[in-house]
Amino acid sequence: MNHSFNDYTMKTLHLIVLFICSSVGFAYAQNSLLGVKGEGPVITQNRSTQAFDAIDVSNDADVYITQGSSPSIRVEGQQNILDVLKTEVEGKRLKIHYGRINVRKHEPVKVYVTTAMLTSVHISGSSSVKSESVWDLRHEDFESKISGSGNMQLKIREADQVKSSISGSGNMTLGGNCNALDVHISGSGNANAFDLVAGNVDASITGSGNCRVNVQESLKVHTSGSGDVRYKGNPKSINKRSTGSGGVTKES
Repeated sequence: MNHSFNDYTMKTLHLIVLFICSSVGFAYAQNSLLGVKGEGPVITQNRSTQAFDAIDVSNDADVYITQGSSPSIRVEGQQNILDVLKTEVEGKRLKIHYGRINVRKHEPVKVYVTTAMLTSVHISGSSSVKSESVWDLRHEDFESKISGSGNMQLKIREADQVKSSISGSGNMTLGGNCNALDVHISGSGNANAFDLVAGNVDASITGSGNCRVNVQESLKVHTSGSGDVRYKGNPKSINKRSTGSGGVTKES
């Protein structure tokens, strides 16, 4: 009798566990395929974080970054959207994304980030990143990258080498000063670095993108397509090579 009862109980438990797992799996699949639509009012969350010095954004969030001694993250958005918004640090790199969840129409998602140092910012998709303060890079290298239609506005100071690239239709605006600036544009993106005073500039454009730089010592340009490079300053040397209708022009 007890043996039969135990068998019955175990079978019931197995069915309950199977049902729960199936329900969770179905809900996850539904969110992944059909997507999550924003519901309810906009709320604010403070999230704990480890130290980081690089940021990757691969969703549609608006990210605001500030230099400060203690790392912190504050997010704003609708509750069910924040439930799937991930802010994870992996190898000192903060990753902001939705994972595999398809997020549909919702109120703007804003992420406010504070960190002591910044070595790179990468954007993929339609997100935007804006610096809320001028970043003192203490003669370190810095990398900024856009893949897609994102927008980036950064102010940096005392950087050594700045490497910037745009693949797609994104827009990047840089200000401050650095020893050297390398810019690569592939597609129709635009890089405006008129306010970034650089000693040496190496600019490369493939496609219809446009680049604006402020150079003091040497300017090297390679364009392939209809992209243009405009420059401010009085560089001692200019080396240009163009294939297509693109050109190099001094800004008056």
